[in-house]
Amino acid sequence: MQAWDNHVSAGGVATIFIGSRSQLTFSNGFIQHGDAPSVLVDTATPVPPTHDLRNNYWGTVDLAQIEEWITDGNDNPFLSIVEFEPILTSSVPTQRESMSVFRARFGQ
Repeated sequence: MQAWDNHVSAGGVATIFIGSRSQLTFSNGFIQHGDAPSVLVDTATPVPPTHDLRNNYWGTVDLAQIEEWITDGNDNPFLSIVEFEPILTSSVPTQRESMSVFRARFGQ
């Protein structure tokens, strides 16, 4: 799975839950931390893939803090690894428009 330019908000189980054997690539986004882990890998595979979460804004530039927010193969050798460095040091701009602005563009 691949995703770019997304803002993911904190969730109850995790902000990003990886429960598939597929490799995840997520970049140029904002991964917002909450009470649960920011990234939770729950995939045990014979050859764990590496998930590419580099070049994202995490709400902090403290790499040790970000590493604590990730539960992956560094915590449990049977899980996949999450690569998160380098990080973005500021939030990426998001473009928000209401449905009325969208309709106005098409004259409806």
